[in-house]
Formats: sequence, C-alpha cells, structure tokens
Amino acid sequence: MSSRASKEDDVVTAELPPATTVTSPLEDATASETTTSAPPDPSGEDTMTTAGTTPTSSTSTTTATARRTATATKTATTTTASPAIVIPSDPGTLSTTAQTQTVGTVKVDGDDLDVVVKGATVPTGTRTALTALDTWINEGIRPSGDWMTFTSSDPDSDGWRWAAINRETGTVVYIR
Repeated sequence: MSSRASKEDDVVTAELPPATTVTSPLEDATASETTTSAPPDPSGEDTMTTAGTTPTSSTSTTTATARRTATATKTATTTTASPAIVIPSDPGTLSTTAQTQTVGTVKVDGDDLDVVVKGATVPTGTRTALTALDTWINEGIRPSGDWMTFTSSDPDSDGWRWAAINRETGTVVYIR
C-alpha cells in the first residue's frame, strides 16, 4: 500500500446555506434571479461540443436592482387656543356713556332696576345673575354658585351701585 492515500475517499460534502440578504427600506433592495441549464445531451448532436471536452452545467445570474425611496412627511399642526377666560377681581367702573345691554330687572325697595352688561350682546347665563342679585340685595343672603356680588362704596364714581361677577365666565353685570 502506498503511503499516499487518496484524499478523495475522505472528502466530506456539505451544502452551503442559502444566501440571505437583509436590506433597510431606505437602502437599495436587490432581487436576484438564478437560472441553471442542464448539461448538453450526449446522445444529441451538439455543434458546440468538440472532442475532448466534458459537458458541464452552466449557471447564469441576473440581478435586478430597484431603488426604494422613503418619503418622510412632516405635518405642522397649528392649534389656536381659545382666549383664556379672565375673571376680574372687581367690577371696575361703568362709564355713563358705555354701551350696555339690559339683562333684566331686579326689584329693589319697590322699584324695578335694570341689570345691564357692557357691550352689544348679552352673554348666555346672565339670567342667573338676576336671581343672585335679587336674593342678595333683598334678603341679605350672599348667593351661592357662580356669582360673586359687590356693593360700590362710591356709586357716582364707579357708575354702578351693585354688581356681580360670574366666577366661571368672567361676565360682569351691573345695577346703576
């Protein structure tokens, strides 16, 4: 036996794992198509095969590359905050020439006195001021709820004798 042993007897064959390609959606994506042709038929006449050549299989690979582009859209949203409700700490002054709207009347010492608001419109919810003022002025009971009441120390200068401020809406009503 020869000291040189054939290495072909000890050959281990192993299959290679299939190729795996991982791509980011923002990068190029590659698609591959592989075709394998069978070896030429030895019984048929092949003009390409000449004597002394061994038929082999051939593999051709076609690669198609597609560029994938990601479009990022940034949307700016603008929200307009409603104006903050300002609750005055006191009624302030009411000019004799200020535009006012009548909310209703309150009976004080047998006289109907107008309850007014500054401006051209009467805000909603001011009707509850009539009850609060009437109870406070005629019965001496501070109103509970949304209305805070005031008595002017100088009605001629302030332009009102009694007033009430809604603690939820900031609406001010006046009795001159």
